Amino acid sequence: MSVVLARRGDRPVRSCPVRTVVALTVLAAALLATPPAGHAGSITMETTIKVEVGPTVKVTLTGRNKGNDTANDVAPSFRFDNAVRKGKLVDHLPPKGSQEWVVEFPVPEKKGRYPLLCTVSYTDPGFRGYSAVSASMVDVGGVFPARLRGSVSSIRLDSEGTLDVTIESAEPELHDYSVTAFLPDELGGIRDVGKVRASTKETGKLSIPITNHGALGGSRYPVYAIIRTTDGDHTTAAMLTGSIEVTSSTPWEWQSGLRWAAKILVAVWLLTEIGLRMRDRWWPAPGTPLPRT
Repeated sequence: MSVVLARRGDRPVRSCPVRTVVALTVLAAALLATPPAGHAGSITMETTIKVEVGPTVKVTLTGRNKGNDTANDVAPSFRFDNAVRKGKLVDHLPPKGSQEWVVEFPVPEKKGRYPLLCTVSYTDPGFRGYSAVSASMVDVGGVFPARLRGSVSSIRLDSEGTLDVTIESAEPELHDYSVTAFLPDELGGIRDVGKVRASTKETGKLSIPITNHGALGGSRYPVYAIIRTTDGDHTTAAMLTGSIEVTSSTPWEWQSGLRWAAKILVAVWLLTEIGLRMRDRWWPAPGTPLPRT
């Protein structure tokens, strides 16, 4: 766009084609009329896991987009027996679409029960990142249930909160249990959070601080506490399940900030342009001949 500077009397006057003003007016109207990113549609990522133990531990993960908006940059990650695998990146997963990934892990040397943790990350059309998590217990060399029970609190979260984990052991003596928090990436992801001691006489308790790193307000997320221990000659694990209901989004999302900044800049430009034109029309510079009627 070119801007011409003319002189009217002793004062420079900006001149701009009328079509430019019309185009900017249409742009401002479109920006104001378009709903904010993330509100036009929804993405609900559903996952299922299938595990086969043979020469390797073969994992098949299926992701399904149950929403009405396209999920972009869809990528799974897998964690099993402290090994990590990445699945192939899928550029776009349309509504009602599905994708299958297959990865393999070596069979653990020791028999026991091992946790398998899967995270599918993706972005919405507004380039905001989200994830869906799922977990499963995998028995190697037999069936090895953990001799414990427990719970994970279900909470409502704004920006920060705390998950409370309780462990009740069937062991008569105090026993050590390692705790891993498994949450969506936007709520903290996978974290080894410490150890708890518990027995039949003493309940183990642990608090896990949670921070909202971009979870969508109004959403409910499953969360897991993975409990691992050694029972005689084998390892074992248990999965405790809770939920987090996010009551509001993070206070400042850069996508929304850019959107509002664009609206404000266009509005300021239009108001300035209109003001200059009105000034030149109704208050011409001294010595400027009046237009003939």
